[in-house]
Amino acid sequence: MNKISYIEDKNLYAYCNEIRNFDIIKKKIDLNRENLDYYIEIKNSIYGYEIKDIKPLKDLFGFNFFAVNFSFKDISHSFNEKEDAVIKKLILNLHQQIKKTQGYYIIKIPSFNNMLINQINLLDEKLLFAGGTVCYYITDLKERHYKHDGLLIKLATKADKIKYHDELIYLSEVSFKNFFGQYHISYVTRHKAHLIYKNWAEKYVENYDENNLFMAYQGEKVVGFIAFDKTEYSYEIVLNCVDENYRGLKIYERMLNRCINYCLKDRKLITVSTQLDNIYPQRAWVNVGFKPYNTFYLFHYNNLR
Repeated sequence: MNKISYIEDKNLYAYCNEIRNFDIIKKKIDLNRENLDYYIEIKNSIYGYEIKDIKPLKDLFGFNFFAVNFSFKDISHSFNEKEDAVIKKLILNLHQQIKKTQGYYIIKIPSFNNMLINQINLLDEKLLFAGGTVCYYITDLKERHYKHDGLLIKLATKADKIKYHDELIYLSEVSFKNFFGQYHISYVTRHKAHLIYKNWAEKYVENYDENNLFMAYQGEKVVGFIAFDKTEYSYEIVLNCVDENYRGLKIYERMLNRCINYCLKDRKLITVSTQLDNIYPQRAWVNVGFKPYNTFYLFHYNNLR
């Protein structure tokens, strides 16, 4: 029977998928098991979870915000009643714990884990389905050729971030105005969902000491940007925008090329993710050589009184 190990770390999970070896995840779970809020250990298998504060969302919405992160070591990939019963015990314990603490919970369910999906579906009416996410990574860039139309793409300096601060923040607000992600799907968080992306953009624009942003210009006008993080195992592209008046010119794809070329000099992997139905960015990812490695479902648990 196929066994799988999983931890809530997209970048490490991508790395282990690439090398086809999950020993690092297994070791991390073994070392971290005592820090989990709850776990069940049966022979060599571990089923557990950790509940973590999400401070930026707590500050924005004014109530407790938590993430539920699962860890699984050497569990079955296929559905079976024996392990389904173990995960039932895990989820019932989680349910009891989150009922005791008022707040709003984000629960990520890896789509391969049918037993976990089965047990989550048995929880009560406070559970909201908030869509799904697909994750990609790349290790080598495909050669692509684009027409010369005066587009300039460069790594943003401190001076660039200061000079174009308002333009970058405005571009992010406008770009995400019609975006409908997990925080828009939920009726609880919908009224402030647009501010999440604005605050996210500010984090990268106002971090003057870090190389974390590529900007695209037509003349003096900023027409797009890509923000990224450096992690232990990869670079992760986390936020990107293109001015809607300049769409159709492959600006996003060209920014991806520039960003990937920069990141590949230092790291083996570049990762990126989006909601399942956000098709157009995924087309650009495939065009430059990204490949999918993970999907998960998002559930929100509303325990606000």
